[in-house]
Formats: sequence, C-alpha cells, structure tokens
Amino acid sequence: MRRVAVVASHRREFDGVLRRAGAGRALPLPLEFARALNWSAPGKGDTEWLLLADGIGATAATRACAAIPNPSTLDAIWSIGYCGATQPRWQQGDVLAATNVKHAASGQDFPCALPVSPGRTVSPAMILSVDHIVRFASEKHLIGEGGVDAVEMEAAAVARFAQRHGVPFVALKAVSDTCEEDLPVDFNRARRDDGGIRVHSVLAQALSRPWSSLPGLRHLARASRVASESLGEAMMGISW
Repeated sequence: MRRVAVVASHRREFDGVLRRAGAGRALPLPLEFARALNWSAPGKGDTEWLLLADGIGATAATRACAAIPNPSTLDAIWSIGYCGATQPRWQQGDVLAATNVKHAASGQDFPCALPVSPGRTVSPAMILSVDHIVRFASEKHLIGEGGVDAVEMEAAAVARFAQRHGVPFVALKAVSDTCEEDLPVDFNRARRDDGGIRVHSVLAQALSRPWSSLPGLRHLARASRVASESLGEAMMGISW
C-alpha cells in the first residue's frame, strides 16, 4: 500500500475527497484537522491518504508537515488547496498541477512530480507561493506578467519539507478566484499569527460595506465549494 501525506490549509479543501472516499479515521496529531483514509482504485492499487490541515500560510504548513508520523516512509507528499489565478485562461474550479513551485520571498524554485489524471483534466502550471493573501486583480495581473499561473501560500513550505526528506512532491491547486476578481474583504487583516482567520474581522469588514462585500463573500463561498469538488475529483482519479 502506498502512503501519501496531503497538506492543505483548511479541512474544507478536503470536502470533495471526503465525499468520495468517506470520513476515514481521526489521527491523534496536534493539528486542527488530521485524518487517514484508505482508497482503492481498480488498476491503481491501495493508497493510505494522510489528510492534514492546520491553517493558512507557510508557518501552518510547516507545522502540519512536522506532525507527519514517519515521513521517510511516505511515497509522496502533496500540497493541495485553493489558489488565485494570475492568467485569464484559468477559471473557477480549474485544477492546476504544478510543474514547479517558486517561493516569492527566497526565490527558491522547487520541481514537482506531475501526476497523471486520465479522467478529469489537470493542467500543468507554474505556481508562486507568497506570504500574503493576494486580494486585488491588479496584483494578480502583475504577478501573471512574470509567467506565473496562480498564487497560493503553502506549497513552497511543503516542497521544502519533501526535499529535506527525499520524498516526491506534488502540488495540486484548484482556482477559487480568477485574475479578474478582487476578494470581497481584506483577509490579511483577519489572519491570526497561527494561520487561522478571525471570523469577527471578516464579518465586521463585510458589514461595513454590505452591498458589495456580502454578495462577494457568497460568491467566494460558492467558488470554494466548486474548487473543493474539483480537487476531490482530480485526487481520486490521479495515478503516478
């Protein structure tokens, strides 16, 4: 049986996987979300997935990686989750498999293993890991001018852990917001140091401009559900 650790920022990014493969079993790890489930697919053998999430950003992703039991026995480690598109060709729910992940702060470039997904289309892409939530379309367009396809916040930290342990690394991201969209509130203001989100901050910002922010939050929630479903479909169909 293959053993694969999958690191996300929040359990909702696993919703599509859990709907397809079941709830699995809880793991006794000091993380917000930690479950193991077994998945058997015809012609692909059995896989034990370790699903881990402990917050947004590199620090939280590093914490989740550090909690993995016996990392040297892994067949692969994945970073999955939502991303913001920086190219107009990517739409909500599109699934991107990173050819490489670049860390914006250090300039490090991490090569990625490319999985094969015969069912759902998974597109190769260049992913940039940043240290903040990219809110505005103008910034996404600017980043895209450098050839980047999408931005997110955890993949470089997971890639660094995989490299240190000599484990193959995969980054699979689903678009939750396109390069033409601004996010409805400033999620950076709502972020806690541990990678969590202060819900009261999000609500306070939304209520200060309810005519635009509340519909925007509803739209983002719908887009996130689509992205979770796309990730689940892609993960369950992938072979490598």
